[in-house]
Amino acid sequence: MDKANLYLVASLASHRRGNVLKDILPVQRLTNEEELPSSGALILFGQDWQSFNVEQQAQYWTWLKEGGRQVLLIPPFSEGPVDNALDWQAKNIKDALSSHIGLAAYLKDEVKFEFQAVARQFDRDLGHCWDNDSINTLYYKPHASGGVFSATSLPLWSLSCLDEIDLVHAWFECLYSFAGFASVNELSSSNAEGEATAQIKLKEEHLALLCSSYGQVLTDQHALISRVNRLGVFRLEAHLLELAIEELIKSGLLVGGEITEEGTARLMASSYKIYAEELMRMPG
Repeated sequence: MDKANLYLVASLASHRRGNVLKDILPVQRLTNEEELPSSGALILFGQDWQSFNVEQQAQYWTWLKEGGRQVLLIPPFSEGPVDNALDWQAKNIKDALSSHIGLAAYLKDEVKFEFQAVARQFDRDLGHCWDNDSINTLYYKPHASGGVFSATSLPLWSLSCLDEIDLVHAWFECLYSFAGFASVNELSSSNAEGEATAQIKLKEEHLALLCSSYGQVLTDQHALISRVNRLGVFRLEAHLLELAIEELIKSGLLVGGEITEEGTARLMASSYKIYAEELMRMPG
C-alpha cells in the first residue's frame, strides 16, 4: 500500500492492538500530534475521539479541509454520541449480524457496535452495512474537495485479520479513496509544440468545470461555463470560473469546452469523480 501514509494516534499508538495493526497495515506512530502530516490517514480508537473536547476535535476537522486526508475511528467505542459536531451514535449490537460482502462478512462475529446517523455516507457495495441495513462503516466529507472523516465498527486489529491481510488492504484502500488526493503542483507533460504546460493545483472551480465537461460535447469554453451555471450544483463566482477555465486550457486539461484525456484522468483520480458521473447524466 503506497497510496497513503498511515499513522496511529493517541492511545492506539502504544496499545497492543496497534502492534497487531502494524503487522497488517504499513502504519507508523504519529510522533507529534500538534503538527499533523500534510496527508495520510490518522487511525485512532473511537473511545479516544469521544473523549476529546470540542477544541481537540476541531483541530482535526480543520486538517480535513484538504484532500488526501482521513480520520478513521476504530473500535472500541463508548455507547452514545461519536462526535461533537455530527449526529452519529454508537450502539451496542443486540442481534446477530449477517453479510456476504468482503471484510464485513469475515469479521461479523467479532463486531460489538453499530452506528445510527443522519449526516453520513456509506457504500453498500463495499459492505458498509449489514443485511438488516444497520451500518458498520460510515464516512462524512465536510468539503467536496477535502478529506474524509470515517468510523468503522469492524475490529481491524483482530488477530483474524492476519489471515486476510489482502482483504483488509482492499477494504482500507476503498474507504481511503473517498479522501481524494493531496493538493500538489504537478508539471503536465509537454504539449505538441514541445513546450512544458503550466503547473496547476486543482481547486473547486477547476474541478467544477472538469465535472461539467465530462461526457459532454461543448462548442467552446463559454458553453462550458454556461453549463456550470445552468446545472446549479456549484456556487462559484463568474470571475473564478473564467480564470479557472483559462488555466485548465493552458494546462492541457481542456480544449475549448471539452475535457482532454489528461483532464479525465485527473478528474477520475479526484474525489469529484462521483459528481462527474452524476452530472454526465443531467441535461443542460
